[in-house]
Amino acid sequence: MDMKTLVQGIQTALKNAATLSYVADADIFVTPDEYLVPIGCTFPAIGIKDGPIIKDKEATASGTKLAWDVRYNAHIIIYVEMTAGETPVVGQATPTTIKGILDIAGDINTVLHEMHHVIWIFAAHVLKSGACVGGVDFVYVRHNA
Repeated sequence: MDMKTLVQGIQTALKNAATLSYVADADIFVTPDEYLVPIGCTFPAIGIKDGPIIKDKEATASGTKLAWDVRYNAHIIIYVEMTAGETPVVGQATPTTIKGILDIAGDINTVLHEMHHVIWIFAAHVLKSGACVGGVDFVYVRHNA
């Protein structure tokens, strides 16, 4: 496993997920920065950004050999249209269903949790352009002997 494989794997899984059918495939993209979205992007959208790679040495049970604990981090950014009120965060059920950041994060969690052991950290903030962004950090842990 390497970072490229992780990021592309997440993108493929999200594009193929039936629970995320409300997000166009073109709007699930790899980005170099959370504030950059492709031209023509519509909302909701999901950005995937590479994160840090953390390597730690660990002693094995016998104590005679060291094992590497490698963690690949990828950041998943949720973009929704900024409207008045709480709808961008919590969504809306009627009269028209609108998915909020928390709904989309739940759907992403469902897809990725089925594939890997994950740790989630949720955050949300507003872009100057008026788009609301929610972040989900995904950590993939691999143990190498």
